[in-house]
Amino acid sequence: MIPAPFGSGVVFVTGAGGFLGGHVAASFTEAGWTVAGFERGESELGDLAQAAGELGTPEVIFHAAGSGSVGVSLADPAGDFDAGLGSLRQTLEFMRQQAPAARLIFPSSAAVYGEGQAGPIAETAPVRPVSPYGLHKALAEQLIAGWADLFGLDAVCVRFFSIYGPGLRKQLLWDIARRIGEGAEDLELSGDGEEARDFLHVEDAVALIGKLTGLPRGAGPAVVNGG
Repeated sequence: MIPAPFGSGVVFVTGAGGFLGGHVAASFTEAGWTVAGFERGESELGDLAQAAGELGTPEVIFHAAGSGSVGVSLADPAGDFDAGLGSLRQTLEFMRQQAPAARLIFPSSAAVYGEGQAGPIAETAPVRPVSPYGLHKALAEQLIAGWADLFGLDAVCVRFFSIYGPGLRKQLLWDIARRIGEGAEDLELSGDGEEARDFLHVEDAVALIGKLTGLPRGAGPAVVNGG
């Protein structure tokens, strides 16, 4: 649950039409925040500035307008780069110019760790992405850290593991449930059966975002795993 602010609070949610962004926007709204939601492609500097003029300067910016698929990144690496880094640059510039006191929460990904990690993965584990998607998330984290240091911005990157829940129509859990619902009697999956993977329900992901929202400025870690 997103914590209610002292008085009135304004939050910008980019990528609000997506799976995670939609759940985050709904939770902030339920908690009494004033929410400005932006579809992907609508979070340009001018769009953010216009919303700030109408609703007020945001206290929190949840930036989920970037890319969201390993497969898409492999098919179109350049497009994935532009989708992830281009919109983030616009958001950071808006913060620098008009909302330097806001907290940026960026949904990164465990894809930054790559493959071959044994057991639970700590935030201190090496960053070795093996896909354009993971690489671009890692670059986004570096861009955020750089702007935070240079311009005194407040930001936290959440390396989410596989999120599932209502509204998501892709990935392993949804695909298995779909196939069972269609009457499949035999399910053949890739791998040797020894793989381990972390799955996080979207309500728990939103609860984590709520905890990060409520931390005093400067009190939170720069990077945290979401699993």
